[in-house]
Amino acid sequence: MTFRKHWISGKVVSSEGYSVKPVGGTTLLYQDENNCLYVGADRLGPNSWAIFAEDMRKGSEHGRQLHDDRLRALVVERIREVMEFLGGSLEM
Repeated sequence: MTFRKHWISGKVVSSEGYSVKPVGGTTLLYQDENNCLYVGADRLGPNSWAIFAEDMRKGSEHGRQLHDDRLRALVVERIREVMEFLGGSLEM
């Protein structure tokens, strides 16, 4: 798996077809071909975040709460991979 970073937007795109992008200092936007999820988070440093896995919302920061635990675990793992690529860390 490889990643590339869009330096202006901060978006990181995976060769597996998903992306992660910071939205302000309190949200990460995760997207793949089937999902657009806003993940509640706090920025801890340049490439380090604490995420609130229970706070994933569909379509917008105020959208419906995600209740699929399997998808939630996949999103957390993929965000962790992106943070490792950036040389940062992910806290839960």
